[in-house]
Amino acid sequence: MDLGFFTKEQLFDVFRKNKTKLSTIKKPKTLLRHLEDNGVIRKGLYEEQKLVEDPDESVYKVLTHIEKMGKEHVWKFWNCVNQEHILERYSQLSKLTKELNIELKNSHESNYLRKNNNTAEKSKHQDAGKETVVKKRKSESNCESIQAGPSSQSTTSQRKTPEHVGRAPDSHSLRKNNKTAEKSKHQDAGKETVVKKRKSESNCESNKAGPSSQSTTSQRKTAEHVGREEQKDLWDLPVNKKWLPVKCGKEKAKLNRNALNRRKRDCIKHRGKIITPWKFEQLGGKESCHNWKKSILCQGINLITLMKRGDLKIPGHVGKFTLRK
Repeated sequence: MDLGFFTKEQLFDVFRKNKTKLSTIKKPKTLLRHLEDNGVIRKGLYEEQKLVEDPDESVYKVLTHIEKMGKEHVWKFWNCVNQEHILERYSQLSKLTKELNIELKNSHESNYLRKNNNTAEKSKHQDAGKETVVKKRKSESNCESIQAGPSSQSTTSQRKTPEHVGRAPDSHSLRKNNKTAEKSKHQDAGKETVVKKRKSESNCESNKAGPSSQSTTSQRKTAEHVGREEQKDLWDLPVNKKWLPVKCGKEKAKLNRNALNRRKRDCIKHRGKIITPWKFEQLGGKESCHNWKKSILCQGINLITLMKRGDLKIPGHVGKFTLRK
């Protein structure tokens, strides 16, 4: 019998109803000793009852004593009885426990079904109540609409008119937008004519001007061209394919891109000497940074950013990128 399936109250009720059956066990001495060993009854209790009356009556008295001790002792009794060596010795107890097991399981299942039925009935009642409330509200709203007079209809028409008034400004706003668009077109046309006039005037002046003015204009163009080239990325120019111009503080140098890709330490050319990046970092006054990849810049961008972007090629590596001899 699986005792974990039942409550202490159920086991106590079964024990109380079947005390007479349990008292008719033949040769109960082994069972009673087992109960004494497990602390269900005190030692010598059965012997005291045996001296006074017959064995059946004495067993019944012991069971009555267990009942008086409470539900905890009754639960301990069933734990002692529900052991293999006890059930094998007492066939009567084995039959009784099987019957009780079936009876208690049936009662448990019937209780479970009752609970489910009760919950289902409650949910049905709740749904029916909700439906009646919805129907009442609908009927009340219909009655109010039928009972309403012409004043209610006028109020609904009044509600519609403000909405119509609120929509009217949309057409007015469209007109305004069209006018502004036309004005902007006229302004743009006026600007274009002014620009054309200025260009024609400048062309006339250039034709009138001598060779000195033409030379000055050519000089301006060359300066602008040089400025545009300076704005280009230095690392993309073919001139800097091998030696990339770099700075650290106020010091200028060139970085050997091929040597860096081969992870060589001596890859900086500073004033005709080949030195390491951290030596160049010291010369540039950035020794306290202890990170030459951030201290050394090219066109205002540090080397670590160029490495991450792929503009400055480095070999594949895991973890921190370091240089070797």
